[in-house]
Amino acid sequence: MKKIILIALSLVITSGGLFAADLYNIETLSGQSKAYADSQFEGFDSLMAQALNGGMGDMMNIGTIKAGVQLSLIPFDDSGILKNSSVSMLPMPFAYGGISLMGVTAFARAMYLPVRSKNNYPLVYGLGLAYEFDPLPLFTLAPAVTYHGTHNFNLLSIDSYGFQLQGRINLMLITPYANVGLAYTNFQGDFTLDSGKKYEYSNTLISAAAGIKIVMFFAEISFLPEVSYTAGASIGF
Repeated sequence: MKKIILIALSLVITSGGLFAADLYNIETLSGQSKAYADSQFEGFDSLMAQALNGGMGDMMNIGTIKAGVQLSLIPFDDSGILKNSSVSMLPMPFAYGGISLMGVTAFARAMYLPVRSKNNYPLVYGLGLAYEFDPLPLFTLAPAVTYHGTHNFNLLSIDSYGFQLQGRINLMLITPYANVGLAYTNFQGDFTLDSGKKYEYSNTLISAAAGIKIVMFFAEISFLPEVSYTAGASIGF
């Protein structure tokens, strides 16, 4: 587990200089029909929806106060606007933190992605609010509402609104958990189609993940919509 965390953190630190090409090429959609643009956008939309709404397991388990770092790796096919992408697996790093009081938990996360979008490194940020309760001894349920947004994505802004439900078993040093979620993600393009209208696209994502935390380290795997991997470490009180 510790070796996985060190590899993940090394990727976060060093990968920014490795990926010289852009993550996606959206300029090719300008002036095209809506049907063509949609056909090229598919794949990228589900990748970003999963990237924004995945890897939330440890962030929702705050305790009282917590801070942590994590890295998710999300494989994807290089088709549509992802063709000729700089990577075949999207690295999604986050620094996160939160506070919990009387069962109400507020959390947030943010990080620049180590892949370029034109001449910028995009910023991704998110926040959420959960309520925790214990229907059984040692077992906690936590429904949450979340929002994720972006900055510095080339010709594109993304807003994602989600619902997450976490169940976890609270053992002394080990915490296994599972998350299921539903998210609506809207994409606003800063370019026009052949109709003269700005491009817009949206999707709805169902997600499922399971993970385990041992002391301060954790690992998580997402099963829906695609398999992805998350590892990280956090300190809480």
